[in-house]
Amino acid sequence: MAKIQLSTTGLEQWIQENTLPLVEAAAEEMVKNIPDGVEVLTKSGVGENGRPFAMVTIAEPKGVAMQAKHGTLTKAAAAAGLDITRYPL
Repeated sequence: MAKIQLSTTGLEQWIQENTLPLVEAAAEEMVKNIPDGVEVLTKSGVGENGRPFAMVTIAEPKGVAMQAKHGTLTKAAAAAGLDITRYPL
């Protein structure tokens, strides 16, 4: 009987290489849905857990207030077709 052994390192690398561009594209689509004149920063990469990530941040002093009052990032993500999930507190 043949024995098959998977390389978890190779599998993780393949997942990172093939999903990071998709994650970055989703973040860029989200940025397009943020109102004009709002300064936004994006950062992407691979986290310590090996999972690709992308972050979109409102880079203005009133950014937290914009999100709290208007849901600026939440609306932009929903308009980009991303699933919005609130984590239990």
